[in-house]
Amino acid sequence: MSILNPSIAGLAGLLSDLGKLYQLAEKGPAAYVPEDCLQWTQKFVEENKDLFVRWGFPSQLTAGLTLKDLVSSSASSEKPEQALLAMARQWAIGSVQVTRSGIPQLTSVFARLKTSVGEGKGDAFYPARPLSIGDAVFPCTQEEAIRASNYKELWQGFLSELKWINSSDPEAAVFSLFHLLKKYTSFLPALPAGNTEISSFEASKITASLAHSLITYYGAHPEILEPDPAQSWKLKADFYPFLLVCGDISGIQAFLYNIANKSAAKSLKGRSFYIQLLADTIARELMTTCGANIYSIVYTAGGKFYLLLANTTGVKDALAAYQEKIEERLWAQFEGRLSVNIAHIAFTFNGAGLVSNDKPGEILTVGDLWKELAEKTSLAKRQRYRKLMINQYESLFEAHGTGGNTRICAITGQELEGSEAVILDEPEVQSSDEATTFISRMVDEQIKLGRQLVGARSIAIAKEQLGKGFKPGLTNNWFISENMYNSPDDAKGCISYSIDFNDKLDFLPGNNSSNNIGYGFRLYGGIRSATVKGIKRDELKTFEELATIGEQQDRLGVLRMDVDNLGQLFMSGFPPERRSFAALATLSAALELFFSGHLNVIRNMEKYRDNVNIIYSGGDDVFAVGHWNLILDFAIETRNAFRRYVAGRDDLTISGGIAIVRPKFPIAKAAELAGEAEDAAKMHVIKTGDITFEKDSINLFGTSLNCTQELPFVLAFRDDLVYWIREKNYVSKGLLMKFFEYYEQYKQNKIQWRWQAAYALSRYEKQRDDMEHRQVFDWLKKLVFTGNYRNQYKGISFEAIIVACRWAELLIKKSKS
Repeated sequence: MSILNPSIAGLAGLLSDLGKLYQLAEKGPAAYVPEDCLQWTQKFVEENKDLFVRWGFPSQLTAGLTLKDLVSSSASSEKPEQALLAMARQWAIGSVQVTRSGIPQLTSVFARLKTSVGEGKGDAFYPARPLSIGDAVFPCTQEEAIRASNYKELWQGFLSELKWINSSDPEAAVFSLFHLLKKYTSFLPALPAGNTEISSFEASKITASLAHSLITYYGAHPEILEPDPAQSWKLKADFYPFLLVCGDISGIQAFLYNIANKSAAKSLKGRSFYIQLLADTIARELMTTCGANIYSIVYTAGGKFYLLLANTTGVKDALAAYQEKIEERLWAQFEGRLSVNIAHIAFTFNGAGLVSNDKPGEILTVGDLWKELAEKTSLAKRQRYRKLMINQYESLFEAHGTGGNTRICAITGQELEGSEAVILDEPEVQSSDEATTFISRMVDEQIKLGRQLVGARSIAIAKEQLGKGFKPGLTNNWFISENMYNSPDDAKGCISYSIDFNDKLDFLPGNNSSNNIGYGFRLYGGIRSATVKGIKRDELKTFEELATIGEQQDRLGVLRMDVDNLGQLFMSGFPPERRSFAALATLSAALELFFSGHLNVIRNMEKYRDNVNIIYSGGDDVFAVGHWNLILDFAIETRNAFRRYVAGRDDLTISGGIAIVRPKFPIAKAAELAGEAEDAAKMHVIKTGDITFEKDSINLFGTSLNCTQELPFVLAFRDDLVYWIREKNYVSKGLLMKFFEYYEQYKQNKIQWRWQAAYALSRYEKQRDDMEHRQVFDWLKKLVFTGNYRNQYKGISFEAIIVACRWAELLIKKSKS
């Protein structure tokens, strides 16, 4: 039996929803007919059939089918291949029926999510426009979205860039098309009503992945189909054609922060990027090894990835073989400090939901499947290196290192053996250092990686070693370039990601040159950094340089933030009737757009660009360092932007912790302190009247503050204190010291602080003649004894007062340097 090429099925899946945009551009929203979308997709394929042939796809497919036939597949199609593609499209988006009502505007996915305390109203929308990372990431009202939508302009933009994809290599061409569709269809809904929060692009991506997997599985098991009077064909029971794969890098935090301060800024940046490259590399190599394509990667961020593959013996054997090889490589490089845990679960769809091979009698949602796989991955973590222990027991447990007078890596403190010792580059060595400073070969590579990121515009991946590149996995070699359209000389099967681009996400070279390179874009949080002029090129600022601004106090701020209760959002954020792979993919993409995209816009603001650097931002995590006062403002600005991004919802929040340390303080310890502060912020609970406020907090100076109930007072009181001390001379720095003394007594339950404070503040007030001056001390008395401030803020805690005092103290204190 002749079986359809799975890659062509994937291409058909990618194109399946494109007819929506074509129809809207030609007919306008008023004349839009959802049922006609597939016909418009057919029309597009027919008009561009020569382009697909040029990309390497045959005009005539198996069993007399054409690509035009595949994109119009329906449940009633007589050809099994077409029936399978129709199943893939339906399963990607879930069970909501298409209706003719409503203008197709994408709803913010956050405006529809369900949390433990409520559900979104679905009242935040996006205009139909290209993807961007600027203010366009923020949703608006439906009326504003309708007015700003220009379907004809969107379609013409897509067509004009489509002609620039001129590769004769099918994989490279699909890679470019994938990113072009991401750019132009991410802000379109997959459905005109019902699940309008599902992005058209994410639905098409999942459709392509499911179609590729179904056709692959059908090739190995043609017996899976049986006639169905209602739909022509259906899947037989007890077949599980899909494999959801999860990979999770273990040991990230210990690896990331295990560095001394020498060259720490470059090493930390390089290490952070290396972790991202490692996760991306393993996902890509697994994808290639298993015969899949770019659309098979459902999600990758934060050292974790998910893939949708075919549940065939060949795929599972390839997975097992790759896992064994990557374990060996990671052990040889890191000796257990970094490892990857890979698990998978086989499943199928039925009329009521999902069924996994592990629990064949139980109906699951996508969230249930996600949770079940997370548990299997966690179990794999406890059994990591099992194969190594069986095959290489002696090498794992024999003594390592020589001890005694041996070279030690100046960055990690690890013992170096033989050729592993590399002399730290001369520009990295300070005058006070010893004559020769040694680091490990891996650290040297990470420092170079951190240095190359300064001014980087693109990264390319080749399947063969060409010149100087980075090889985190088994086969893929990464090359960083300051050119926008990067490709190593003579690269075969190369792809190139733009990582630093304008707000329009331009990533395709417009010269229509013929090559076999796939072009795409990659959102990377922290792509631009604060730099200084070096001998040969701009260099990342050291932590000491970041912490220095004029006469301000030299302190380094270390920030760690992430979204509260994110795991629950993935498990149960969508009601059962709206849960689907496309819904989860849309949520993942929305998080990526903010944390890997828009956060760069905030950091690149003039206020932050010279003294704040993002070390890592992706998934839902932020790790940034900078001047202590600016990092505090950056954290608040990030929180406020996220609140706006999630349509102003009170129950979708982000919390963070900040450690403020001296510039030469060990960065590993500072990161640990920031992590502890973040944990404390996530545990913060306050009660105002009958209302309880949880999380949505920032911990600074050891105190957690709720961002809506406590932080506004702290900011206002801080500003007042600085103004009164610097400008008006109403209050002295000595009074701040008194507040600190009273607070220490308060913490020890020594009640004398009350009468001491009352006496001191009354005495200060009586010594002042003018009314404005005396008013200040009246405000201070009422604040300390009633918790009310200037008739604007009520219920203020002593802890919040002290935070404002400490903040003001640092602001008015001049740097000793």
